[in-house]
Order: sequence, then C-alpha cells, then structure tokens
Amino acid sequence: MTRVLLISGTVLLLLGLLLGFATTAFPSEAVALDAHVAGVQHGMLLLLFAACWRLLISPARNR
Repeated sequence: MTRVLLISGTVLLLLGLLLGFATTAFPSEAVALDAHVAGVQHGMLLLLFAACWRLLISPARNR
C-alpha cells in the first residue's frame, strides 16, 4: 500500500506542478489555478500518508 500511495502522490504532484505552468493557456485561469493548487496539495498529502502509513497501521495490527 505504501508503494501505491507513493506513486499516486508523485504522479498527482507532478501533474499539479505541470498544470501550474499552463494556467495561462486555459480560458478560465482562476479554475486552472485552483486545479493546480489542489493537485499540489493532494499530492503532498498522499506522500505524507505514504511516509506515515506504517505508523498509522502498525498499532492496529498488534491488537
């Protein structure tokens, strides 16, 4: 599961960063900027979950 979170977070983060370069190419720059910020934030959140996954799941398995 950690690998899936790492890959998903990395892909989402990179797509969000790439979208930031292309915000001026969209008809509505505000919507493109919102999508860019959401992609970067959610990508970082997935990477954070991947880093903490073992700490979050280990106590549940020990019960």
